[in-house]
Amino acid sequence: MGGDFRPLTKFLLPVDMNESFRRPAALAGNMAGALGDRVERVTFLHVMGGRYLGEHMKNIDVRADFVLETDLFKRLRQQYIEKEIRPLLEEAQETLTSCSCKAPSDLEVRDGKPVKEIIRFSTEGSYSTIIIERRGLSSLHRALFGSVSAGLLHSNVAATIYLVGSEAAAAKHAPVRRCLLALDGSVPSEAAAREAAVLLGGCREGLETVILLHVIGAARYAEQVAGQCPVDKDVQSIFELPKRGLLESGVPESIIQEDVRCGENPADLIVEEVEKAGCDMVFMGRQGRSALKELFMGSVSQGVINKASKPTIALTK
Repeated sequence: MGGDFRPLTKFLLPVDMNESFRRPAALAGNMAGALGDRVERVTFLHVMGGRYLGEHMKNIDVRADFVLETDLFKRLRQQYIEKEIRPLLEEAQETLTSCSCKAPSDLEVRDGKPVKEIIRFSTEGSYSTIIIERRGLSSLHRALFGSVSAGLLHSNVAATIYLVGSEAAAAKHAPVRRCLLALDGSVPSEAAAREAAVLLGGCREGLETVILLHVIGAARYAEQVAGQCPVDKDVQSIFELPKRGLLESGVPESIIQEDVRCGENPADLIVEEVEKAGCDMVFMGRQGRSALKELFMGSVSQGVINKASKPTIALTK
């Protein structure tokens, strides 16, 4: 993982007006409870964007460059925060603390474009982890119309992004029971394995299954069958470090499974394995492609996000 921070030490949870913070807050609380003193802080952030200005500033001439600095604007802004925003942030904070989270938490409100401000806030605060609920949007919809989660995934933000699924662990339960690590030997994949080792090492008691999965493309498999490259050696090198990290974190070897699949579409095979095993969390790397490139070229991470709505997907860079 990039950045000058340790994984899973500072959590940032964006909160919007659609009340989509309950599962992320519960997951953050479960994770922080399992990790104990490792988690230094949890921050709930709401960004007031253009919609606020459009709905609440209709009677103000916003052509004036100094409008954001006027006393009237400041007063209206503070009233809106106290009436509409703070209750949501406080509810999210209560959900967090109900999950045995001992880490200090705070509430922040900023002005600006949500994706840009979340990235800026995360970077300046050296947040290791962003936890956000994903929306059921197609890749085409996200590419053309945008969303906060899509914007974050297509950015250069260094934090690991947790996209909370529809069946995220409920309050007062282990954050992970059955998980899958999608491994391909890349730098983001190795970062995902390190992230998984930290989290899984903190919640060993509720952990049931850990699947290490590597998908070999059909063309690559044909080369290996023809003896042009040693399949066993290649796979072993991909599994070796992630498995060692899990064992060093205290994950029992008896619940670690190694699986190799072959096919042209790795995302489909990963989703198939996730559904078969009933995984509630998937760890994988994300690539720094633009939204337009992912729309036309596709990517493994994007395919898994689109097709597996139930598990939480943790994506490292």
